[in-house]
Amino acid sequence: MRKPLKVGYLQEGESGIEFVDDPHSNLRIYELPNEKAVIGSDVAEGLEIGDDHASVVLNIATNNTMAVFNSNKMDPDQFAIFNKMLGTYYKMAFIGPERNNVGFSVVSDLIKIYPPRLVYFYMRLDEKTKKKTKKFGWITDQRTRHLILSYLKQEIREDSTRLYDKQLIRQCMRFINLDGKPQAATGEKDDLVMARAIAGEMRRVRLAKTDLPKTAPKGEGNLY
Repeated sequence: MRKPLKVGYLQEGESGIEFVDDPHSNLRIYELPNEKAVIGSDVAEGLEIGDDHASVVLNIATNNTMAVFNSNKMDPDQFAIFNKMLGTYYKMAFIGPERNNVGFSVVSDLIKIYPPRLVYFYMRLDEKTKKKTKKFGWITDQRTRHLILSYLKQEIREDSTRLYDKQLIRQCMRFINLDGKPQAATGEKDDLVMARAIAGEMRRVRLAKTDLPKTAPKGEGNLY
């Protein structure tokens, strides 16, 4: 755990995306945008309480957290714009936005304002036409949820990532296995945990297409 280098928000400026310092804002920067990065974004489900949009920026080479964001004060279209600005700020990072539920609208808006080649997609076979179609966005279901959380748990256990962020670490520490399902403890949130887990999967996707090293330095944190 460490203090962020700066806290603030992003805005469109004359020279591009600009960071504005604001200690009361929700974007926490731990590493400046000098390395290749990926972003995992967990989209709020639209519940009245306790549900946040969350994004985690991950350094591809080191597996360390570069930035963390969470807020329940955004509409889906605003979250799409935020992800576009965050990806641009981090040197055109590869983004994995969750497409579950209202996430579909976030993904749909994002690929209109950010290069689609930098947004995660998968190919789906249409059973009727027998043709493959491109589907943008990460689907979190029972299988993929267990998969990405298992990877995150392994990384934490093996000290191969640095989480840095206090809120992210807190959520990991309060993430439990209840009746066989990994989830946040009662009264806790897991938005940042899921965003970080998705970011980890995006890193694995990008590493599969590059020759970047797959090892990382030691870190901290526990996950159920």
